[in-house]
Amino acid sequence: MKPALRPATEGAHRRFAGMALPATAAGLVAIVVLSLVGLDLWHSWQARDLALEVARIQAQNVADALAQQVARSIDLIDLPLREVQERVAAEGLDPARATEVDTVLKNRARVTPQLRDLVVLDQAGKWFATSFPDAPKGEGANREIFAAHRDRLDRGIAISAPYVSRTTGRLSIAISRRLDDAQGRFAGVVFATTDLSFFDQLYDSLSVGQQGTIVVFRGDGILLTRRPFLETAIGHSYADGPLFLDHVRQAPNGSFMAPSMIDGVRRMETYRRLTDLPLVILVATEEGESLAGWRRDFRAHLLGIGLLGSVVALMGWRLAVLWRRQSAAAAENARVTADYRLLADNVGDMIVVNDLGTLERRYVSPASLALYGVAPEELIGTNPKDFIHPDDSADVAAMWHRLLDGGEEGMSCHRIRHAAGHWAWVESKSRVVRDGAGQPTGEIVSVVRDVGARIAAERAKRESELRFRAIAENATDIILRIGPDGTRRYVSPACREILGLDPADMTDCNDLSRVHPEDRPLVADRFSAMMRGSGPEIGVYSFRALHRDGRTIWLEARDRLLKDEVTGQAIELISMLRDVTERVRSEDELRESEGRYRLLAENSTDMIIRLRLDGQRVYLSPAYRDVLGYELDELKTGIAGDIVFAADRQMVTNAIADLAAGLRDVVGIEYRVHHKAGHLIWVDTRLKLVRDAVTGAPVEIVGVVRDNSRQKANEEKLRAAHDEAERSNRMRSAFFSNMSHELRTPLNAVIGFADLMRHETLGPLGVPKYREYVDDIHASGEHLLAIINDILDFAKLEAGALVLHQEPVELGTLVATSCRLMATKAEQKGVELGSVIEGDAPDAMGDPVRIKQVLLNLLSNAIKFTPTGGQVRISVFRAADGTPAISVADSGIGISPEDLVKVVEPFGQVDNARNREGDGTGLGLPLSRRLMEMQGGALEITSRLGAGTTVTARFQTAEGEIALASTG
Repeated sequence: MKPALRPATEGAHRRFAGMALPATAAGLVAIVVLSLVGLDLWHSWQARDLALEVARIQAQNVADALAQQVARSIDLIDLPLREVQERVAAEGLDPARATEVDTVLKNRARVTPQLRDLVVLDQAGKWFATSFPDAPKGEGANREIFAAHRDRLDRGIAISAPYVSRTTGRLSIAISRRLDDAQGRFAGVVFATTDLSFFDQLYDSLSVGQQGTIVVFRGDGILLTRRPFLETAIGHSYADGPLFLDHVRQAPNGSFMAPSMIDGVRRMETYRRLTDLPLVILVATEEGESLAGWRRDFRAHLLGIGLLGSVVALMGWRLAVLWRRQSAAAAENARVTADYRLLADNVGDMIVVNDLGTLERRYVSPASLALYGVAPEELIGTNPKDFIHPDDSADVAAMWHRLLDGGEEGMSCHRIRHAAGHWAWVESKSRVVRDGAGQPTGEIVSVVRDVGARIAAERAKRESELRFRAIAENATDIILRIGPDGTRRYVSPACREILGLDPADMTDCNDLSRVHPEDRPLVADRFSAMMRGSGPEIGVYSFRALHRDGRTIWLEARDRLLKDEVTGQAIELISMLRDVTERVRSEDELRESEGRYRLLAENSTDMIIRLRLDGQRVYLSPAYRDVLGYELDELKTGIAGDIVFAADRQMVTNAIADLAAGLRDVVGIEYRVHHKAGHLIWVDTRLKLVRDAVTGAPVEIVGVVRDNSRQKANEEKLRAAHDEAERSNRMRSAFFSNMSHELRTPLNAVIGFADLMRHETLGPLGVPKYREYVDDIHASGEHLLAIINDILDFAKLEAGALVLHQEPVELGTLVATSCRLMATKAEQKGVELGSVIEGDAPDAMGDPVRIKQVLLNLLSNAIKFTPTGGQVRISVFRAADGTPAISVADSGIGISPEDLVKVVEPFGQVDNARNREGDGTGLGLPLSRRLMEMQGGALEITSRLGAGTTVTARFQTAEGEIALASTG
């Protein structure tokens, strides 16, 4: 080893030995940093669980709200179903009341917008009544709902699977109930149809995120509707999916995280099984959307951890470098001679001696191992230009040329190639070595220092400033940086939106002119406390500020003090100001709302009560004194059931227990309570469970109690009136039966004996004048019998006692028979009677006897009011819609437009000279019209005075469809 290099080599050994202490310190720093990082990551993971819990609670609230809306909407649809169910249980399905039931259904459908159709099927599955005027009436026994109700004794509500409506072409469901008669026998089914779109109106206002879903299942797993809409899933059964197998069967309510059984997306799924309806509500939020906020915070944490690690690493490295430099300097000062003083002054940096002409290295200190990654011996004789980054070589060459041209000293900052392959930043300070005479000795001495950490720190500082500015420039809150003297050093652009001011107007000043005068002392005290260190770590308070336009707004301040880590002195205050005007206004409105609620409770005529979960009364409104006669102090400390009538007390106790256990959220009950005066009062009570907004746990029970005694008395009166009406109907039916026998029996005898005398069956009458009298007796008897028959038939119709026997009828045969029976009358009148029967006319559904009665009435009227020489024509044909029809047309006197309404009313007759020539009671057309309507058809009349009359009938086809037929 060269003697000139030995001191440097020994110094290098001492420096390596002195690095043990810095390494230990760096290890401790690393352990502390890793511990802090681990703790922060653990807290972040806990925050993730909290974010999922918040998403679950939000979905639970949405599910609760949707379940209540669905229950209320279906309850409105179910109201007419229950009404029909109770009506049938009391009266049965009487065909004579089909028209009345039709009217009731139409009225209910008209006032219930959720309904599209209301239909009643009888016990055979045939349509009995409907709210839709042009709906086809036929067989309903093949419907799923009919078979389900017929085979089960359950009288509760049932919901069908989705189907496409033949009427509207839209997806629909049917909501139905079983009908039982007074003896409990199956009497039929009543059902209502509604479009699935009504669910859309329920959850349009509910937000579950872009990837969230809201699904309504039937209790057996059939999917009824879904948002967003997915047609392939509608009507599909998911009973074998995890929702029903693993959750719904175990508990009526719950939440879980799983991939969707419909589209596979992983979501937080919250379900609710409705208590009184066969429905399950599912609200699901996508996991990524639920964790979006947490992920943003987590990335910010990672950024902060990285910044902290960089700062700590830089400080550790600088500490190690300082320790190493101090150790080396102390050793060199003791051992080296004056010839190596320059080396001792720069220990820790690489010292290089270069040839002034060629720049070749003549000496390299041991620091090259740390700087270049190679031993000093390997660098001897090399040129520095071979190790410099190409982008930096020009600047370094210029420095060397300045030295060659007579410069004393040169400095450059550039990158060099490390033996490991990367580029390292170094700072080189070079000086020309001169002798005692000041002449160059031919050497250049350079001190090369590693500045990579400094460059990285400067870059990190610039990036940190850019990040802070980017956050501040885009934040919706105002961000302030305030110096210890109160001067605002920085104001973010959000002040334009919140205060209407430009940031420059608020920077470099410390006035409080924009703070409300009454709140300026508060803001000043808070700032002073934070600067003294006597305030909390993060100070939060609210104050009023003045907007540029003069209005007052509320701001919430969150202050944090930055201190020097060494001295502990305050550096600056970071303050974030958020506009909370709306929140303050909402809080004021909430207080006002609570005041209005108390005012309502104090002045309501209904009794308002609040109960603990054990039934103990907490609050009673003053209405208790007016309704029950008790003073509030007499009831406030008691149990809810202590004034309830003993027979009803268990019902009230069970309702409160169900609510306290969370089994139901709302209960409506009707029971009797003791008045202070001793008598009983009927009350109608609606109890609602109040749950904790966060946990969903039951908190208390709120109830509204209404005096129902008057309604109960009215119900008793209505029930008595109904019984009286039923008794009157039975008496009227018995009267008509007796009258039919008493009137027809003597008339039949008169007609029969007159007929025997007319035909001289027992011998000649003798006097020809007797024969004329007998003919008059026979004709008058038949006329009187026809009148009595019409009156009795019409009376039976009015009483609902007329029974039809409907079957497929060939109209052509009935028309031919009717024409033969009326041929003699037409011939006697001198009227031409003709018929036209088309061969392709379909069969009608009806009672053949009653159809024949209608035809005879129509033909009789046509012949009666057609003058001698006129024509009457009856036709059977297929109408334009393919249904059977009959027309009867005459060339008679006709009917004026104002009299058309009169002729179809009972006993209605047109008063003119021509009509008075005919006989009759005015019941023929009204009776015919009622008979047609009972058979599912109709009767229409068109006429013109002096030009004849056309009667238009319509029949029901044999297949059960309602047909419109024209008779002309």
